Amino acid sequence: MVVMSLRLTPAMGFTAKISNQTRFINPKYGQKTGAARVFKSSSACAAFLANYDTSASVKVNFWNHPYDLPPWSISILPDCKTVTFNTAQIGVKSYEAKMTPISSFGWLSYKEEPASAYAKDTTTKDGLVEQVSVTWDTTDYLWYMTDIRIDSTEGFLKSGQWPLLTVNSAGHILHVFINGQLSGSVYGSLEDPAITFSKNVDLKQGVNKLSMLSVTVGLPVSFFVTIFLIIDFRYHIPRDWLSPNGNLLIILEEIGGNPQGISLVKRTAF
Repeated sequence: MVVMSLRLTPAMGFTAKISNQTRFINPKYGQKTGAARVFKSSSACAAFLANYDTSASVKVNFWNHPYDLPPWSISILPDCKTVTFNTAQIGVKSYEAKMTPISSFGWLSYKEEPASAYAKDTTTKDGLVEQVSVTWDTTDYLWYMTDIRIDSTEGFLKSGQWPLLTVNSAGHILHVFINGQLSGSVYGSLEDPAITFSKNVDLKQGVNKLSMLSVTVGLPVSFFVTIFLIIDFRYHIPRDWLSPNGNLLIILEEIGGNPQGISLVKRTAF
């Protein structure tokens, strides 16, 4: 049996190790209508507590402390303990929100092929290098590509027992392609982003193309939470991004999903 092993280290470009943890809060009656996002380094901690129920307030327990969250709001805790600001307390003490559907979508899907090292718009670097040393955080994606030459005398060509490919990565996501076909994917978690891909792969006699798409997550999430206050699966779209017509929405789906559940709604307060 042929065993191949690679190690990837796509480290994030932070000067301090920051953890971005998402956990669901179980308010009264067991309803899962809130979420907490924690940003923590060795010297600081900040938390965002969100209630994305549009009509009901909730009382939650976060890190052994009770908090009251108004409808459709976010509480900011700069020290992970004390609430200094809540988005529902801007101008008015309380309000009711109504979500009105304003648009349905007609979807078109496109399948992206593995990258080519020879494309004119491709930046390449020889060797197995750390992801951030190539991307410098300008993108969360980096392709690793190499050729695997299989001699006609390899025993697995006759036995059918395919060689084992093992890839260790510091995280967070890895998609592995053999000769342009997806062989498999592995995903890390926010608590433990390190991943290992280990699978028997179908290699042919001659030259086989191994392509691996390494993905880091965290930077876009941190950026948009700061600017747009993303609340889990609901995203605030700034009005000045929208035109009267001809708006184009592009969604990158990596793990397989149904876009028919996506809708655009307008929030009005009264």
